[in-house]
Amino acid sequence: MKYTPTFAIYDNSTNDGGKGSGNFGHKGIPGQVGGSTATGGGESTNKNFAWKNTKDHFNKSSHILTKEEIQAVKDTAKEMGIPEDRLVFNSLSVDVTSFNSNLGVMVKGDIIPTEKGEQLGASIKVVLAHEWYGHNNPDVVKFDLQGLREHGNTKSHIADIEIMACEKALAWAEKNLSPNEVKYIRQDLANRVEEYNTNIEKWQKEEGAKV
Repeated sequence: MKYTPTFAIYDNSTNDGGKGSGNFGHKGIPGQVGGSTATGGGESTNKNFAWKNTKDHFNKSSHILTKEEIQAVKDTAKEMGIPEDRLVFNSLSVDVTSFNSNLGVMVKGDIIPTEKGEQLGASIKVVLAHEWYGHNNPDVVKFDLQGLREHGNTKSHIADIEIMACEKALAWAEKNLSPNEVKYIRQDLANRVEEYNTNIEKWQKEEGAKV
């Protein structure tokens, strides 16, 4: 199965963009649901991509959030309608910011954007939108559980879930976030779609060989 982006994607050929798709942006390590934006892929060689490597858009996940940063995340979450009791900070049980269906958003240091990231539209809101309005969406949760039961936590399953969560987050963001933040999420979605389409046949062969 090949994916095509549900939403219009922008590029760097104009000020506001055009079309394109690329590598994973928010994908985390295998085995985690909804990895942070900080674990991106390599640099793009396609002129249609505004960016492809997200590693310098956010702090490293090893960064320990300060009291001030935690409060900033809490304030942002409240503004976005996310319950404070569904935020877990600086947990040692995860490597990157991610979503846990039992606990909520596991918030790590990579939720804080760098100056470069902010210029591109990266923000705390972008990450929370992906984790909460993406991975916490009932359709995504149902699809995730079904896939885990049928196939296990495979690379293709993780990629499926990340794309689906990104689409749900983008649908919410278009009504609630700034144009620059929406643009960032669109590019992230395009990146994930490209990575999926590039690797799905290889992943499925690897997964089939393990059965």
